[in-house]
Amino acid sequence: MVFYVDDILIFSPSSDLVKEVMLKLQDKFKCKTLGDINYYLGLHIERDVEKRWMRVHQKKYLEALAANFGKSEGHVATSLPSGFKCVKGPVEESIGEEERRHFHSLVGSLMYAAVHTRPDAAFATGQLARLVQCHNEEQVAARKRVTKYLGQTATVGLQYSAAAQMRQKGADGVAIALAKKPILHGLTKHMKVEWHWVRSM
Repeated sequence: MVFYVDDILIFSPSSDLVKEVMLKLQDKFKCKTLGDINYYLGLHIERDVEKRWMRVHQKKYLEALAANFGKSEGHVATSLPSGFKCVKGPVEESIGEEERRHFHSLVGSLMYAAVHTRPDAAFATGQLARLVQCHNEEQVAARKRVTKYLGQTATVGLQYSAAAQMRQKGADGVAIALAKKPILHGLTKHMKVEWHWVRSM
């Protein structure tokens, strides 16, 4: 079960169990069943029970975000322009107090999207968050570009499938080789001593 103020989600592989929980809740509280989930806290949720997949996106939220913060013409293919540098500098006087407040609000809104359905915007959001206290015209343009990109790709989201095989990749071979062959220990002088101690245990 998931609770957010007065919104409740109940998940179970058994529909009978969901009904039982709902009946118990209705005995104690005034509540109603809205059926299968399709929208929750700004998240659009699409499901196919037979094919066993679920897709989550934030189309409505991102289109509203782009309308509020990213009004400009043209198409953008990436969230940040090529060569964008995250450099803190003096605040330009041409940027008013209202623009600064909008910038703070935007960063919070972008974080909400990046954390829930848009990991592709996480790097750009992090770059803008670092500049929240000092921004100039280039950073204002970058802000508009990120919101425009998200607005143009609003239906992009995350898809989860029970049928798909999860492939895990890792680069632990180097760590294993290092632990097995003491001759390689001299190559790790740049590592902190505490990690050498962990390895020797």
